[in-house]
Amino acid sequence: MATRENLFALNFDMGWDFDDGFHFDTGSTGGFDIESEVDYGSIRFEYNEIGDCVIDSEVSIDVNYTKFVDLLPLVPEKFRSSAVLQGYLYAEGIFVGIWLSKIDDIRYMLDPNRVGETYIGYLADLINVTLKSDVDSTILDLRRQVLNAVDWYKMKGTYGALDVITYMYQIDVTIYDMYTNDYINFYTTDWYVGDEGVNPTGFDSTYYKSPHFGVEVLLDRNRGTDSTPKLWESDYLDGFREYIEETRPINTVPHYIILLNAITDTTGDVYTITNPIIRTKVYGDWDAATLRFDQGEVLGSAEEWYFDEGNYFDQSQSAFLNGITKYVLGTGSKGVVPDDSWDIETSAITGTITADNITIYSDRVEYEFTISSVNQDGISELAMYTPGTPDTLRIGCTFPDIDLTDDIELKILIQVYFSDLAPPVGPSASSGGSS
Repeated sequence: MATRENLFALNFDMGWDFDDGFHFDTGSTGGFDIESEVDYGSIRFEYNEIGDCVIDSEVSIDVNYTKFVDLLPLVPEKFRSSAVLQGYLYAEGIFVGIWLSKIDDIRYMLDPNRVGETYIGYLADLINVTLKSDVDSTILDLRRQVLNAVDWYKMKGTYGALDVITYMYQIDVTIYDMYTNDYINFYTTDWYVGDEGVNPTGFDSTYYKSPHFGVEVLLDRNRGTDSTPKLWESDYLDGFREYIEETRPINTVPHYIILLNAITDTTGDVYTITNPIIRTKVYGDWDAATLRFDQGEVLGSAEEWYFDEGNYFDQSQSAFLNGITKYVLGTGSKGVVPDDSWDIETSAITGTITADNITIYSDRVEYEFTISSVNQDGISELAMYTPGTPDTLRIGCTFPDIDLTDDIELKILIQVYFSDLAPPVGPSASSGGSS
């Protein structure tokens, strides 16, 4: 926030009436109007390893003011009593103040922390940066592009430059290695560095590192309006993708993925992530998901206790969880809280979950699957079933619209925490009652 401290300073007569009641310093008391607009930019909540909440925020305050210049003392004293003249000079004092303020603001045209939308493009031109705007870009986003231009220039052509871009756009992005054995299907894995001829776990010797790399964007905010919120639209982050194209290492290909992460538990309550609003609930009897007396970390491992001579009390857990293999995405249930009678409203995409998409941990089960690139607007509901006649609904989820396009994949991660083991509750998550 910029202030003009001289406006608040008393001048020559400092309260002494040298000018018979018309003070040189009247500008410090009456003719000064301030309008301020506060842009909180981004506020992100994170938890460190000891559970403390760390709030990382960025605040910008732009102040528009009218500077009043008292012109009356410039007029001979014998004419000052004229009401018409006083009114005229008061109005002219405001205009003169505006002109002086504009002159004073010239210095801020070269300050990337203060320059406004009108002149920031010219400032960027001075360092040969072409600003890239998206549908929801703010002045803070544009300023970050200018402020980080030097770091971006230094690292262009390396993967490290991707970190600079994600900071400029204030988005949560994960970069993946991608492997293939046919150059048709590409599979993501954590960034891997190993000896020549050695592949990451899960990839046999027929696989090789692809020049493709995964760019996964977490859907963690609404980008539409309050009346029509959206998690993703076709032109979101166009500027981000342009930067990726200008930055990526030579002979590499970015592969874009958006991630929808939903959380719930087996209590049957609706669990809501509040920003953005993602509501998730389990259906049916999840008692089979509870581990029994001979519970071990891995069924059949040396850690397992064979009290039942190989017939595990908890053998139904893996069978039950691995049996949820059908998913349906739909375009209905917009803004709806899934209740006990809920089911998919308008089916659009149907698919199958394989065993490779299911991971069972001691406290939760995770279903992670990918929707291939497809053009489908308005995805807003998800249902997961145990197949049968009829199918048995097991998990329901509703969320703001996602517009799928043929150049971006949608990854879905559903985390279901077992009964009495509630998910970690943070500022953006809450557990509601049964609906």
